[in-house]
Amino acid sequence: MIRKRSVIIITFCLSLFFVSNLCAHTNKMALLVDTDVALDDITALTMILNSDSEIFDLRLIVS
Repeated sequence: MIRKRSVIIITFCLSLFFVSNLCAHTNKMALLVDTDVALDDITALTMILNSDSEIFDLRLIVS
């Protein structure tokens, strides 16, 4: 029982380590948006423009 618990704890700690390293990227994603200005496109643009500016680099919007 103790060995099973220790394996679970070690697995959990390693998974936290790897997930934190995957999420710690510094590269921006360059976006070029081609839209027909429908409601779903407006919603997506609103989400992009209100998001964290360190993730997206909005280069161009074409309608």
